[in-house]
Amino acid sequence: MARWFCRLDPDDHSAWQRGDLEAQARSLSIQGWLLSINVDGQGNLVQFPNPPSAPDLPWAWELHCSDPLSPQAERNLLASLQEAWCSEHVLHLLGRPVIVLRGLKNLSSSKFALQRFRKLHDQLLILSSDFRPISGLEENDLDVDGWLDSSPDQMIYIRNLKQAHHRLAGSDLEVPGVWPMDQDLEKVSSDSPNELYREWLEQASAWSELANDGAIDAPVCIQDWAGHCRLMTPSSLKEKSVEPERWNVMQTPSTDERGWGESSPDHLALMIHGFYPDVLDDILLKLPSFCAGTVGTQLDLYVSTPMDQIDQVEKKLRDLDFACVRLFGVENRGRDMAPFLLHLLPAVAAAGHHFFVKLHTKKSLQFGIDGLDKWSRHLIESLLSAAGLEAIRYQFLNAKDLGCLCPSGTLLPLAIALFKNKAHLHHLLSHSEINGRWALAQKFVAGSMFAGRVEAFRPLLDQGFPLDDFELEGGQFDGTLAHALERLISLEVKRSGWQIKEMSGNPGAVPGFGYGLVD
Repeated sequence: MARWFCRLDPDDHSAWQRGDLEAQARSLSIQGWLLSINVDGQGNLVQFPNPPSAPDLPWAWELHCSDPLSPQAERNLLASLQEAWCSEHVLHLLGRPVIVLRGLKNLSSSKFALQRFRKLHDQLLILSSDFRPISGLEENDLDVDGWLDSSPDQMIYIRNLKQAHHRLAGSDLEVPGVWPMDQDLEKVSSDSPNELYREWLEQASAWSELANDGAIDAPVCIQDWAGHCRLMTPSSLKEKSVEPERWNVMQTPSTDERGWGESSPDHLALMIHGFYPDVLDDILLKLPSFCAGTVGTQLDLYVSTPMDQIDQVEKKLRDLDFACVRLFGVENRGRDMAPFLLHLLPAVAAAGHHFFVKLHTKKSLQFGIDGLDKWSRHLIESLLSAAGLEAIRYQFLNAKDLGCLCPSGTLLPLAIALFKNKAHLHHLLSHSEINGRWALAQKFVAGSMFAGRVEAFRPLLDQGFPLDDFELEGGQFDGTLAHALERLISLEVKRSGWQIKEMSGNPGAVPGFGYGLVD
């Protein structure tokens, strides 16, 4: 779990000094305090609170430099801080003692002033709570270690959740902040303020944990103590069981493999995981003219389907007279990801194909009938239309660094719904060469349908994902190993130096994942 520390307004300082807040803070998972202190133009701390006599939680200072400081004023400030600095009670984040600065533009020098602050401790972590970028200062000239989130838009609360889900990481340390809904807005909100606040907290925590490679003190700043008390209860903080299944390497259960015809490396490999027979029929009925070569692109067909449907699917394929087919009967486990990684991709690579299209019979039932039809149709038709296949062939042949091509609107930030997928994703990244901050700066192909260059996906063949690692099918909408692998696949392609691009087209059918439809 991330380390939550809470900002205390000056009105709460006296209660903190008396030690009245510590027990309640612990019950609400607060692990430290951030105390905002004003600094005047002479470097004096205004209304500086003395710490409690027997503090339970550590604290950090947020120094608000509202007036320009001279070098001498900064030395005065540091002298007073040195007296107040008590190392065993200073809040540590990522293993380092913390201080937060606001008003960097009022420091005497963007370089030398911060060097003076670092004399407080040789491992000092300096964060800034200024808005970025700061007017009049170049960000790369600032010697801060990281940034604390600035105040968000309180008027449209779900816009803040959208930003949390769509957040891309930068190169610097970033500390997510979480704000409660304004009480006046709570009264007129059609959504549950408690649930929205909890989601934001969980999403920010997952983001910080991944950005800091699973550190147990990955920071999240609770921006309002009173609001946190109002919207949280100790019972709501009980951890859900979200740990991934144990990864025991076992032999992959036998599959029923059938096929006919000769594959050709010059043909495009079409992979389909056919779980839903009716959707598979719709896809297959589009294929005979393509396999005959009338669109200039011949296809070799690679199909997986649950074991109990393999006879039905084989008959359909033979009736439609497909020339080259490899058919795999598989266990209903791991959605489309397990068949893709364990059967279809290895078979396509072994046959020497250069390019492939990956489809599956998608029914996103959480979006209702209309959403299902539009979303699935957009993905399949983008990749399987005559124009789409010709565009795929042309782009891969002419862009030598292109590793993956996906339907329009499907490249989404990795952070979307991260709080539901963090356990599996942490585990996957810990067994890869990918660090969390870089991962959070990337996007992934939502919907898991795309065209690919086999060479770009070859590293996935060496990783080994035993079938028993995948959860039993239970109609899950998110949070499974398959959902985490949907993200990892894009990361591995990018890490290997390949580009992922969207096809042209109208992205209007893509659902608004992560509050994406909020303006």
